[in-house]
Amino acid sequence: MAAGYVLYGLAGAVWIMVFVCPFCRFWGSRSCPCGYGRIAARLRDRQPEDRFTEKFKKHIPVIVPLWFLPFVAAVPDLVRGFTWGLVVLAVAFALDAFVILPRFSTQHGCRDCPQREGCPWMGHKGSA
Repeated sequence: MAAGYVLYGLAGAVWIMVFVCPFCRFWGSRSCPCGYGRIAARLRDRQPEDRFTEKFKKHIPVIVPLWFLPFVAAVPDLVRGFTWGLVVLAVAFALDAFVILPRFSTQHGCRDCPQREGCPWMGHKGSA
């Protein structure tokens, strides 16, 4: 299961680089907050930036399960046999995925993003 999750994560990153990144203003740039900008430029030619929001909304559901699958896997294990180690891992993942990463994104990546006003993910949070 873990290997499948890792492969899904890698496939999801490539999916975003192919179907979303070419529409982003950070395409081909080292300034990309995700770190995908320069890699995406090797995978696909630049596309019209005015379609970024449309493409983001269409393709982001492909990777959203990556934030929830660890809980889907942890719950049955916890039901079968409770362990504090698994609880700690699940809580640590939740804090990272739902608190630390979004906060870091809004305070660093989103603040300087040239597409923050039309961002379907963070909205206007980055302008604060």
